[in-house]
Amino acid sequence: EMKLAAAALCLLVIIFNTENAFCRAEHSAEDGCLLFANAFPGMLKELRIAFKKIQEFFQTKDDNIDIALLDEDLLYGFKDHFGCQLLKEMLKFYLEEVLPKAQDKDLDIQPTIQTAVSHIGEMLFNLKQKITLCQNFFACSNKSRAVKRIKETYNKLQEKGVYKAMGELDIFIDYIEDYLIAKKK
Repeated sequence: EMKLAAAALCLLVIIFNTENAFCRAEHSAEDGCLLFANAFPGMLKELRIAFKKIQEFFQTKDDNIDIALLDEDLLYGFKDHFGCQLLKEMLKFYLEEVLPKAQDKDLDIQPTIQTAVSHIGEMLFNLKQKITLCQNFFACSNKSRAVKRIKETYNKLQEKGVYKAMGELDIFIDYIEDYLIAKKK
């Protein structure tokens, strides 16, 4: 009986320590997400600086000024409970579809613009990783109709879609900022 009681006590200690370690890890991740949210204004500033370096190049080549990819539907989407999923989908869209085309050699991009586009890609990739790690903090779920519509319009524009999407990157940065400010409250 004494050995059984000792074994039970040891098991309780192990369970308690494991649960305690899990809680600490969970709080540590949550703290990391809060730190990320607090450091976000600096990251947005860096994104905007990089965008300013490419803005003129892409916006002057965008001759579809009557078409907007990023509109108020997207902004409203960021403000509802699907905002996190919308952000993840938009980051994926820029990382997998827009930025690779923006770096295409056929666009005849100057090296300084190419460097800025690469830097934007790195920052958006890091943001996507943080959002994925912190998806409980941001409550991500479901697919967005707004992103589906954006992708359809982007694809209809064919090779001109990259100019439209890169030219509107500042709008996306503004929407990200609005979303994360709302999440911090």
